Amino acid sequence: MASCPDPNIVLKTLNFLLSSEVRDRDVIYALAGISSEGSETAWSWLKVNWEHISDRWGHHILLTHFIRDIVTEFFADEKAHEIEEFFLSRTKPSIAGTMKQSIEQVRINAKWRSNIESEQNLEELIMKLAQKTSGTGE
Repeated sequence: MASCPDPNIVLKTLNFLLSSEVRDRDVIYALAGISSEGSETAWSWLKVNWEHISDRWGHHILLTHFIRDIVTEFFADEKAHEIEEFFLSRTKPSIAGTMKQSIEQVRINAKWRSNIESEQNLEELIMKLAQKTSGTGE
C-alpha cells in the first residue's frame, strides 16, 4: 500500500503504522515499500509525526528504518539540506550514523541525477547499452 502512487493511500498506510494494530516487526515492510512517488508524502508525514515516532521507537532499531527508508528516496541537494535542518535538533546518538548516511545518499542521488541530466549523448549511450545487453552489440 505504501508503494501506491496515490498520496492519500500512502498517508493512510503510514498513519495505520502508528496504530496498535500493527506489530513493530511488521512496520519495516510498509516503510521499505514506499515508492519514489510517495516519498514527499512520507517525508511530510514523518516530520508531523516525528515526536510520536521518536518516543515510541526511540531506543529501537526500527527508528533507523523510518529515517533511511523515507529520506533516501530524494534526489536533490536542497532536500538534503532540508532534512539536515529538520534533524539538527532532533538527532539522537542511536540514529546519528543512519542520519549521516541517509543525507549522504540523498547527495549521491542528486549528483547522479545531475550527471545523467547533463549527459550530452544520453540517448546514444542507452542505445549502445541496450544493444550490448541484448547480444546484438559488438
